[in-house]
Amino acid sequence: MLNTKMTAVRDVTEQLVKLEALIDAAMIAQAGLQSTLIEARRKANLPLDAGLDGFERVAGMAPLLATARSHVNRAHYDFRAVRDGMRMPIHAYGDYGDTPDSGGPNGVAAPLKIVA
Repeated sequence: MLNTKMTAVRDVTEQLVKLEALIDAAMIAQAGLQSTLIEARRKANLPLDAGLDGFERVAGMAPLLATARSHVNRAHYDFRAVRDGMRMPIHAYGDYGDTPDSGGPNGVAAPLKIVA
């Protein structure tokens, strides 16, 4: 049963990490397209409103992708709670690294302590 749980945790983690990478790639591609559209309009010496509707649609993708990234980040904490409920060791979470207990999705971190 432990191996089945560990496999499940690893499978979910693997897919979550893949999704993060795809969202990052989409964000980079969107930014690149937006930049290319600006440069292409300039090089073609077109008026500022040339292709503006399409440009606005491309620019509108940025907050949607940022929202997707935020959802993935929050999912880490949701799935961490499931993992903890399964009493799985931290190393079973995957090579990506553990989601720290301090500072959840709201970004508030626990104060640092001095260790002698």
